[in-house]
Amino acid sequence: MGRRYLVAIWLGFVVLIACGPQPIGPPPAAPAPVQQPAHLLPPDLDLAIRLDLDELRGRFGSDFVAALELPAVAEDDPPARALVTSLLRQSSALWFAIRPPGDSARGPDALDNVLVLRGNYREVNPRDFAGENVWQAPVDLGGDWRRYSRVALGRGGPERLYAYGDHLRVLLSRAEIDSMDALLRGRLSTEGLRPPARGMASIALRSAAWGNALDEAGVPLRWLESATSARSRIVAEGEGYRMYLELNYADKESAHSAADQLSLALLLLGQRAGSFGPLLKAVDVKAAETDVLAEVAVSDAQGAALLACAFGRCGF
Repeated sequence: MGRRYLVAIWLGFVVLIACGPQPIGPPPAAPAPVQQPAHLLPPDLDLAIRLDLDELRGRFGSDFVAALELPAVAEDDPPARALVTSLLRQSSALWFAIRPPGDSARGPDALDNVLVLRGNYREVNPRDFAGENVWQAPVDLGGDWRRYSRVALGRGGPERLYAYGDHLRVLLSRAEIDSMDALLRGRLSTEGLRPPARGMASIALRSAAWGNALDEAGVPLRWLESATSARSRIVAEGEGYRMYLELNYADKESAHSAADQLSLALLLLGQRAGSFGPLLKAVDVKAAETDVLAEVAVSDAQGAALLACAFGRCGF
């Protein structure tokens, strides 16, 4: 069979396909099942917080959790604030990750962020919250996933909401939409920041990314800026708590130097931190190989004040 004859058959086949009914391709694969809620934090964010809301309610009461103010939800965005407040009431735990602002003049509502909530949301419908920028009808993604969209008022406001069954909700700002889509489709690593799973509250931080913010703090913080990673957690202990901090460094020399600088920074902060002064001065700091470990006992009142301060309600 000659080459021209084969080409003619191939061209004829293409023409038949083009003129006939077009086949419908298979639907896109459903997002992968969720192994852990923390796996839904994209790896491009540099600070991640985990809160055990059930334990917080048991220690401080429901009003304390209801009063938490997530910094990315602006006051002039009533639908978002009302939705987040309603979700928090039904949540047993949350994970919140942000990227530091590139411009210090921008407010907290400009932070790129992702909020993951675990609880019972059978009665919470995002479209029930009225306003100028309400959520559109959900899109079924398969695998028990639904996606809601809207136009947020600011860069840091929630612009996309993913619902997984009745027990998981993910809200994210505009800049994180592509990362979340890639993560859910298995095209992006789930090895982002992981706050320690133990404790009432925990934090994971890529400290190098926070250099500009640290420069404005007014205390010696190079020990934190040079760390490769940082993690902290608060664990209930008797009538109070114990707070742990772990900093990781490239070598022993850096770790020992950082321990000395951290001790100095705590001393200076303790002199100007008002009611937190005695707590900061009581922190035990030591270097262990390439790590710096710090811990301190925290009273019930101090624990509540620290958590409130982390969400913008410092009392000093």
